[in-house]
Amino acid sequence: MELVEIAEKAVNTAKKMGIEQAEAYVQDAKSLTIEVSKQQVEDLKFSNKRGIGVRVIKQGKMGFAYTTDLSLEGIENVVKESIIVLNYSTEDEYNTMPGVIQDYLDLDLYDDSIQLISLEKKIDLAKQIEIAALEYDRRIKKTEKSVYQDAELEVALVNSLGIHAHY
Repeated sequence: MELVEIAEKAVNTAKKMGIEQAEAYVQDAKSLTIEVSKQQVEDLKFSNKRGIGVRVIKQGKMGFAYTTDLSLEGIENVVKESIIVLNYSTEDEYNTMPGVIQDYLDLDLYDDSIQLISLEKKIDLAKQIEIAALEYDRRIKKTEKSVYQDAELEVALVNSLGIHAHY
């Protein structure tokens, strides 16, 4: 399922369970970190984290739960868990969710060319950073490490008051 579909499923599930207001924030984050010391790769980490946070409001009470299980069963369970939390929270007249914003500003933050750079080139960039630091001033004899890092983040936000955002 796409992230927006996952968020919609969570909100619809909450509404079917009698929740007045529901919101789902779904995130898929991928990152790469390369650490170089003395021109040798010391650490190379690929990370992929996906998850959903669900917030529910009923009669001024709010509940929240999070999971990394994006299966249909996982989505249903996280909604149920947020309702359990809601049942133990205190009522607050200011607990509400935002409604629709007519015009979302497109910030054009995504640069897909970064993902086209090979791993070897990214390692080379980390090595070049270390060399540049050592060549900057002859008094610099060594570095602890140099680091290359990039990340890609996709987010979907859907709520029962009409917000339907994806970036």
